[in-house]
Amino acid sequence: MTHSNFKKISLFVFIVINLLLLTSCKTKSEEKPQTKESIEKVSSSQNIKFTYQEITGIGKDSLYNRRDNSDVVKVGDTYYVWYSKMVSPTISGYWATIWYATSKDKGYTWQEQGMALDIGKEGGFDDHSVFTPNILEYHGKYYMYYTV
Repeated sequence: MTHSNFKKISLFVFIVINLLLLTSCKTKSEEKPQTKESIEKVSSSQNIKFTYQEITGIGKDSLYNRRDNSDVVKVGDTYYVWYSKMVSPTISGYWATIWYATSKDKGYTWQEQGMALDIGKEGGFDDHSVFTPNILEYHGKYYMYYTV
């Protein structure tokens, strides 16, 4: 086999492999939802619908709206989750504080422990709302980041 033929065959194999890879990939819009219960389709008029799922211990509440939960972190035998909590809205806008809950049974039941972060002092960068928390661990310390 000549060097020229080897280059042509290598190029052909490269192109075929890339075409196979490209045609085997799906876009997000082509993927099928995992469960019909957890996902509602957006109608052609772009109305957005939310679904809520019952969680033992910190589930639906007629007074409070809990949302934007963090990743779940396990420390020892306890699981932790942080989330935004606000009085169910009656007017537009978004205002919340950050709360947390714990679980001893791998997240099957949760106990709300209380507020983890309140809004800041008047005039501060966080004086209106704190929400959408997440937590990271680095060298044995835990760091929360959130939106204000």
